[in-house]
Amino acid sequence: MLSDQDAGSENKARVRELPLQVFTAPGTQEIKTEKKNKYTELVTKLDSISPLKTLIRGYSLTEKDGKIIKRATQIDKGDKITIKFSDGEKRQ
Repeated sequence: MLSDQDAGSENKARVRELPLQVFTAPGTQEIKTEKKNKYTELVTKLDSISPLKTLIRGYSLTEKDGKIIKRATQIDKGDKITIKFSDGEKRQ
């Protein structure tokens, strides 16, 4: 009969010999793939609404005193404004 210590060592040796797949629950790979696909979908959505992507599409961002200008009535002739483009900005 094996002592408790010998039995423990023998069990550890058997565990090391088992393939890793034995420890992977059924469906784990499918869940992992599903999560990866969801992550990719969310990153794509975030990327599509990125302010930088909007600028790359040809839009610009106009600011006055660090605040975004949304209406023509927010600026007057002679106001100092900054126009931001995808490749830089201009101050007027």
